[in-house]
Amino acid sequence: MKIVIFLNALGLGGTEKAALLWAEGLQKRGHTLHLISLLDGPRRKNFENLGIEVTLHSGDSLQLQKTLQSLQPDLIHAHCPGFPHTGDILGAALAGIPKIPVVQTNIFGRLDNPRENQWTDFRLFVSRTSAIQAALAQNPEFPQKFFENHSYCSNPLLPEEPLSSQEIQKFRESIGVRPDEILWGRIARPETHKWSLLSLVAFRLARKKNQKIKLLLREPPPGVALSLQTGRDREAYIILKETDNEQELKLTLSSLQGVLHATLFGESFGYTLAEAMALGIPSITNSTPWGDQAQLELIQHHQTGIQASIPETMREAILELSNHPEKRIQYGQAARQSIQKLANIDQSVDRLESIFQSVLKKIPHSFQSQDYQELKEMKNRFQETQFGHHPQEKYLLNALYKQIVIKDTNTSMHGIPSWLILAR
Repeated sequence: MKIVIFLNALGLGGTEKAALLWAEGLQKRGHTLHLISLLDGPRRKNFENLGIEVTLHSGDSLQLQKTLQSLQPDLIHAHCPGFPHTGDILGAALAGIPKIPVVQTNIFGRLDNPRENQWTDFRLFVSRTSAIQAALAQNPEFPQKFFENHSYCSNPLLPEEPLSSQEIQKFRESIGVRPDEILWGRIARPETHKWSLLSLVAFRLARKKNQKIKLLLREPPPGVALSLQTGRDREAYIILKETDNEQELKLTLSSLQGVLHATLFGESFGYTLAEAMALGIPSITNSTPWGDQAQLELIQHHQTGIQASIPETMREAILELSNHPEKRIQYGQAARQSIQKLANIDQSVDRLESIFQSVLKKIPHSFQSQDYQELKEMKNRFQETQFGHHPQEKYLLNALYKQIVIKDTNTSMHGIPSWLILAR
């Protein structure tokens, strides 16, 4: 197949990482690839290092149309957010030329851009949870028909071999961490929706009980960094800048005993969690029923980590894993096994390639019945647990869900603290 990959930008996010890994996998299977992006960025060099030609477009649909006519691809693999965006120029470019099939990787599990139905033949969600949420948003009855032209293809991840204890110890020493200290980490881009004060509030509560815990942040928003660097407990924090150096990121993750992952709007996949899992590191994450929820698919409660959605339960989770190294090892090993299966690069490329072929041949895809049964069972478990595991969690998350999603103004917000109201 001759495939055009279509991206809005070439940044360091999970979208570009997944596009790169899929491209490498497809290329190894003999497919020809060309990348079109509307914005340049640091990921460009990664694609070019694979020998994939990159074309940049400013957003002119006529120019894009000419490029597509010149390339004459068999199929376009477009990475889209699920709401109106600059990449919608693809529709205008395709309107004036013979039909080119489009398979969309839907990044955020949203179906809020009906225009793209005119040029999109098939949608793939980046996690099973994202597919479930999208299906329920379109029809609460969860009909099997939805999966005729929708499926999932979990973001892929290359297998990782843990670093040596000497390498890890050397890095920990370089950032001022003693051998007897327990290092937690929060790694994310400095975007507001990627951060929640929940993890910081919970960490401070836990540190009152265990002075040997520290928190590494890479890279927090500027305001958060300034607050921590000037606070009375500033010795408890290590703040590092964002980096695109894969080895440095691996060193950073490998130095941790656990990951604290708390966001305002959740994850449609969650590469930071997945990468930690691949290195055998357990995580603590929060539920966000008003947003994306794939973090709950990755971090299974008391199996591959702990789900905790209020400061009190997150504090207890931090202390439980800090004080019991055998649990960290148990959860970490389970996490590694789980992500090796869930984000297996070969299986992910298999599924992607199969969907491409079914779209080109205009035949039903082979996963439809299997997808429906699997996701229906998962949906039932998901709906039972997404509002937390503790009575206070259930109260707070339900109240926020009603305020944000259902917009029930009669719901009492009494007792909901400021760190969680920020999500509104």
